[in-house]
Amino acid sequence: MFALSMTNTNKQVVHSYWTYKLNDLLTAGEDTMGQLERRFGRKDAARRILQLHAVWISHMHADHHGGLYPLLLHRQHLQQQQQQGSNLDPSANGSITPPAKPLLILGPWPLFKVLCDYSKLMRFRFVFIPNTYFYTPDPRSPPAECLELFEEVKKAAGLKVLQPYPVEHVAHSTGLQLESEDGWKVVFSGDTRPCDHVIKAAQGATLLIHEATFEDELQGEAIAKKHSTTAQALAVAAASGAYRTVLTHFSSRYPKIPVMKPPAAAAATEGDIDQEGLQADSPAAAAAAGSDLA
Repeated sequence: MFALSMTNTNKQVVHSYWTYKLNDLLTAGEDTMGQLERRFGRKDAARRILQLHAVWISHMHADHHGGLYPLLLHRQHLQQQQQQGSNLDPSANGSITPPAKPLLILGPWPLFKVLCDYSKLMRFRFVFIPNTYFYTPDPRSPPAECLELFEEVKKAAGLKVLQPYPVEHVAHSTGLQLESEDGWKVVFSGDTRPCDHVIKAAQGATLLIHEATFEDELQGEAIAKKHSTTAQALAVAAASGAYRTVLTHFSSRYPKIPVMKPPAAAAATEGDIDQEGLQADSPAAAAAAGSDLA
């Protein structure tokens, strides 16, 4: 159901998640198109880009949106080629292929300005809904046609829930909750400190994909940079009751994956979560203080 693609480019970890069947792209770091072509081959990657329903961007760090702009431009070029080919096809009986709908983008508010600036140069089309629309009262409600496209995307993907939610990282950072009509539930933490927002979103999840940027000995650096350690991510997973957990977003300092402690030893190192402003009796703090993660 899900493909997770991660590569190292110029010493930066690039993150993109392609969802099979849903045709959604969850974050779009640098070299996103390169990842898609290496994973699926050029021809199949082009087909998937054309069939793309939506892109969700979690926050404004470049490793999560730097690949979005060339992807949008390439998608538009593919659409133009497809339309020209259909219009020249004798079997089309003179019919004109209608232009494809613009790509739906869910993202932080600052991304909208960047997209507008790029579109002046690249002339690509998009529909934007800010992540904050889904969890905070906002007088700037998106236009009706944007919300209609959002509902079309949900229906086409077979989703009853497509919900960004706030997390504890830089400004405007979010995670994402996906819940299907078939009953499965997948939750992305985005970049974040361990927090109750993720635990709440991931309650009973089929799969939790949680960042684990640092090994457990680097808790101070994790706090300073607003990321999670491997043990903290596992503590959040235990507190949420997720059926399965995937750890991701490892720092580029690690050639493969960071060193991981056995679960019981990892749980004993988690005394810093409640120092981050969480209530002492909150699920995240309780998990950090000594949950058995085995």
